[in-house]
Amino acid sequence: METFYIIVLSIAITILIIVLAFYGIYMNSAIKTTAAYPPLPPPTCPDYWTVAGDGSCQIPTPTASSKNLGMIYGGTLTGASKLTTVNTPGVNNTNKTVDFSNKDWSKGGSSAICNQKAWSNTLNVMWDGVSNYNGC
Repeated sequence: METFYIIVLSIAITILIIVLAFYGIYMNSAIKTTAAYPPLPPPTCPDYWTVAGDGSCQIPTPTASSKNLGMIYGGTLTGASKLTTVNTPGVNNTNKTVDFSNKDWSKGGSSAICNQKAWSNTLNVMWDGVSNYNGC
């Protein structure tokens, strides 16, 4: 190889290494943020649930086409809801709604979103922004 090509190739490789090093340092410093994921606020209701007229969340009726029921009905399409005021603050079994803005979600020393995360993971109810929240 001629000397000219060796010099050009050496300079190009040196510049590439320097650019990649700066890029790696930049990426490393950008990752060190401690922000919770996903960013707040989460959706009002769990996935495939609807918002009722009063702002609470309508519990889906168990049918063959129902989505995201989790273990609310014990994993079957028949039977009564397993939600009670003890395991689900803000539940109204008469109207089949849950008020996730109820102040009782913040009891027990945890934040409301952390208690809602535990609730959704326990009952297998998918709630994007809550069931995958990592700030607890």
